[in-house]
Order: sequence, then C-alpha cells, then structure tokens
Amino acid sequence: MRVTIEHIEEYHLAKENGEYLINPKIFNKYIDDGVLSDNGRFVLERDRVGNEFEYAFTSDTSRYETDKPFHYSPQLIVELLSDTLKKNVEYLPGAKLPSSHEMIYSMESDSLYKKMMLPSDNLLAEQIMLMISGVVDEELNSSSGIRYVKDNFLSDLPDEANWRDGSGLSRYNLLRPRSMVALLEKLDEKVEETQLLDALPQGGKQGTIRRLYANKDGGAPYVFAKTGTLSNNYCLSGYVITKSGKKLIFSFMNNNYVISTNEVQAQMDEILWFVYENW
Repeated sequence: MRVTIEHIEEYHLAKENGEYLINPKIFNKYIDDGVLSDNGRFVLERDRVGNEFEYAFTSDTSRYETDKPFHYSPQLIVELLSDTLKKNVEYLPGAKLPSSHEMIYSMESDSLYKKMMLPSDNLLAEQIMLMISGVVDEELNSSSGIRYVKDNFLSDLPDEANWRDGSGLSRYNLLRPRSMVALLEKLDEKVEETQLLDALPQGGKQGTIRRLYANKDGGAPYVFAKTGTLSNNYCLSGYVITKSGKKLIFSFMNNNYVISTNEVQAQMDEILWFVYENW
C-alpha cells in the first residue's frame, strides 16, 4: 500500500476528510494510531503475520510518500476488488463458478504468448496454466489444466511428458528432446509461420537469445527458439531457417554439466551455424 506522510511540525500520516491518505483506502481501518512513539521516533510498522499497522507520529517539517508491503488473503482481495469495482464481490472457497458468471477477456492470445515467450516469464506462464484450468475445470488448479492438455494434445508424443507445473521451474518436469521436436512439429502444422516465429526469441534480435546465435553474415535471424535454464541445465528448442530456406526443428538438452553455460552456448552456436550453412 502507498501511504502519504505529512509533517509540518511533526511526522504524521496525512489526513483528508477525516481519513488517512492511504492507497488503497480500505487500509485506514487497519491503522492502530494509539501507539506511543519510541523516543520520538516515527512508527509505521506492520505486524509479522497480519495486516495491522502500528502508527505513532514524530516531529519534522516536510511531506512524502512511502510504500509498505501487505499480506495477501482471500478476504483482503475481496475488499480490494469491491473497493475498486464499486460492486459486491464474494469469495467462494472450493466452489464452482456459478452458471451466471461472465468471462472478462483482456489482451489477444498472440500478444500474451509473446509477452511470456520473449523474456521467458515464468510467473506469466504459471498464470496462463491456471487460466486454462479455470476454463476446462472451472477451478484454478494447474494440475487439471496439465492433465487436460496432455490428454487432448500431447497423448501422441514419442514419450510421455512428466509435467508438474506451468512455469517449468520444477526439476520434476522431465521431457525428452524427441518429444520437444514432436511438439514443435505440431505447432508448425497448426500456426501460421510468421505468427509462430514472431512469438519466439530470435537469435541476435529479440528475447532471451538476442545476444546469442546471431547470423554471422549480418543477415536476418536464423534461429527461432525457446530457452530453458536451471543451474547446470541449459536447453534450447525451436527452428532453424537455413541458408537454402529450409525450416529444420531441433532440441538441445544439456544437463548436469560443471562448466560455464557460456561454453555450452558457444558449442551450440557452432553446431547451429554449421547446420545453417550446410542445409
């Protein structure tokens, strides 16, 4: 929350129309202003596990804003939404969505995927997985979304995917390179080429490989691929558009190495460039 602190002869929380200038305003009721100042020290502290803020003023002569973190809880989210939307908001733990609910859409899917893919945004990936779960099961549980995708889209992969989360951060996520190649083949068949390649990081140009795998002749990008990185693991799967115009699919999975990732990337760069020039 953002608090406006005002002090003419003393530090104190600024007020307007009888309320502290706090954003969001609902935090006014969480302020305990009956606290005695510690040796004249200004106090604005949250308790360790809740959202009660102790406040005591002290003397000074200016005004500024400060941000204080708060704990999230279902009830607090309901209050924030009600305050912002000016509508009644209810929390339904464990309940299915009512039949009268309305789905509110935001940005186009293509734009969303690009925002996730280029910087390799793990949080956004996890949220997309939860949204999928909400559509197929009306419950925000990534497990149900993963199960649906595996059953309906990935059942014919060469090897079953051991898939645990949406972000890919779990070391329990286990796939084989040939399964990644099969998945990329599916995407190539279903998504228009320009749309598909534009959503991927591009060697020497954009995303997580903008400083890697550049065209050594100074030409257009030829590597369009998604990275996957954990400590001692570096993966890259995607497409190479060769000098002759062929589109090839590849998947590198380097794991359990003890050298620098830069060395692994340099070796991959040599291989990818060789493929580009000779195919």
